[in-house]
Amino acid sequence: MDAAETSVGMGELHVADNKKDTVLTTFVGSCIALCLYDPQSKVGGMAHIMLPENSRNNDDDGSSSGEEGAAKYADEALENTLRMMVKKGALQGRLVAKIAGGAKIFSHEGSGGDNDMFSIGSRNAESIKKLLTQKGIRIAGEDVGLNHGRWVRFNLNSGQVVVSMRNSGEKIL
Repeated sequence: MDAAETSVGMGELHVADNKKDTVLTTFVGSCIALCLYDPQSKVGGMAHIMLPENSRNNDDDGSSSGEEGAAKYADEALENTLRMMVKKGALQGRLVAKIAGGAKIFSHEGSGGDNDMFSIGSRNAESIKKLLTQKGIRIAGEDVGLNHGRWVRFNLNSGQVVVSMRNSGEKIL
């Protein structure tokens, strides 16, 4: 049986258990694809993170309770993904994370670092890494940085994340 593919759009997240073969997919440039997986329950989630944090700390689009827009900011994306995964039977202590994206897409972006407001890709990557560390979630694989976008495919049966780049082939995280 072929796996059912679900596309995860910008600022969205999707959580599923593997009662049927499921593959979550997205394309990221400066955004981050956060893939969280509980290998025992085979519950997984993918969040397409656009920005490091919601500095206003409010729900400006009214979407924190649902999937659409629930992953716009790294801080909210992680909390929302964790909450939805636990509801489906995952345990936070068993989770592993894989991340991809965080590219420097535009020529006007700076050299990176927390103080460079134009380096969205590197700021996104650093933000989610810090948040995962604070939650005690191990990062089992990553493909971040550089200057190109990536296709990300997350298989919930195996937990495998495959990152594809235009001229570089595939990388398994």
